[in-house]
This record gives sequence, structure tokens and C-alpha cells, in this order.
Amino acid sequence: MLLSDLVEVYAARKLIDSQHSTEDKYRFALSHFAVALGRPPLVSDLNDDNVSVMMSRLMKQGLSPETVNLYRAKLVALWNFACRRWLLKEWPDVAKLKALANLQRKNIH
Repeated sequence: MLLSDLVEVYAARKLIDSQHSTEDKYRFALSHFAVALGRPPLVSDLNDDNVSVMMSRLMKQGLSPETVNLYRAKLVALWNFACRRWLLKEWPDVAKLKALANLQRKNIH
């Protein structure tokens, strides 16, 4: 199953009362994930290694940790949704990036 198909099901069930921009954020995350994989992602592509590759790629492109974490959160939400529906067995365990502000504060002291 293509991950884009899961996004449609997820949006219909979980984003009913959300703004259109929220649904767009899921599609942006999906787009970044596809670029990291080099092809349209399948639901089975949701794993810690693949999501970490996407996050690393986005950081190298200059996106802030906060922005990368937002895309991560969208994929993790889809991943949790897939696990609850028995489409995947492995639950997400990919860590958030530390916020740049927190890193800068540590470097100051």
C-alpha cells in the first residue's frame, strides 16, 4: 500500500475538523520522505532507519530542527495509525532532534 493512500484514509478519519493547511503538512512530509527514499513510499517504508535518513537529509538542506521535527511528527502519526490498524508491527522509536535554541544555550554556558 502506498503511503499516500494511507494519508487519504488518515485525513478522512483524523483530520476531519482540521484546517486544509494541516493536511498539506502531511503531504509535505510525505514528499520529503519520497525524496529521501528516491521513490514513492510504501506504508512498509515507515521504519526508524528510513525516517532518520529523511531527517538527516532535511538537516543537511538547512531546515531547522524544529521544522524537521514537525515532518517527523507527521510521519510518526501516520506510522502509529498504521500500527493501530495492524498494517505494521514495528512501532516508531525515532527520536526528535534537539531544538537549536537548546543547543545554543548549552554552548553559551
